[in-house]
Amino acid sequence: MRERATARRYTAAYKARILEEYDRLDKAGKGALLRREGLYSSLISSWSTALTSRLPRDADMRILAEERLTEMRIRCQTPDMADASVVTAIISAAGGMVGALSALGGVALTNRAAARKEEREARRRREEQQTQAREQAYGDLLGGVLKLRLQVEVAAHHPWEDMNERLAAIEAQAASVGDLASRAAVLCPGEVAGTARALATAAYGLASQATRHTRMSFDDGGQFVSGQMLEPPSFQRLDRCVDDFCRVAVEPEDAQEPPGVSPKS
Repeated sequence: MRERATARRYTAAYKARILEEYDRLDKAGKGALLRREGLYSSLISSWSTALTSRLPRDADMRILAEERLTEMRIRCQTPDMADASVVTAIISAAGGMVGALSALGGVALTNRAAARKEEREARRRREEQQTQAREQAYGDLLGGVLKLRLQVEVAAHHPWEDMNERLAAIEAQAASVGDLASRAAVLCPGEVAGTARALATAAYGLASQATRHTRMSFDDGGQFVSGQMLEPPSFQRLDRCVDDFCRVAVEPEDAQEPPGVSPKS
């Protein structure tokens, strides 16, 4: 008949010693301690949680200890009390027990404070990563719009023998602006997303305007010769959308500078 496995039992003193040692170690040391003792991290967490929820604060424990020791000393002075040496031993033992409880409370409080610190640090790292991702998306979007604007301005300057290639590049850049605007909208929904989509629409409109206002010339054999924009492009809508996007996406972050700190030029 197979013997039934018995669960390990751990004393309070053992738990306190392990928790105190575990709290002092780094990640590698904690793993070595768990392997040495044959424990699991979930068991350590369970002990720490139980101590945190069960033990009072250090200040309360000190007050309680002082009251109990004072009471015992007063009783020690009564005529019907037992031998003084026995009472002294009892008081010493009580003081040791209170010290042990205080140590357990300190371990629990230390573990809880460390957990809160790690949570705050993880939250801070997430916020920094999100801020960096947004700033990168905003910069890429504004850079893409500036590149599109320059492409259209150069194409409209005079006739070009490669105007067909220039128009294809303008349309491709407008599509790129649309992709960058979608990324910015995903990272920051709300008003920023709305202005980013409006900026993408304005970019598509500028590329379409450049194509419509360009006259293409061909030779007698049907080969492309050159192209020229017959009307200067209008950048008013695009520029207005850029201003709106900067107002809701860029300027609020600058406004968070501490008082007395001027923006860098």
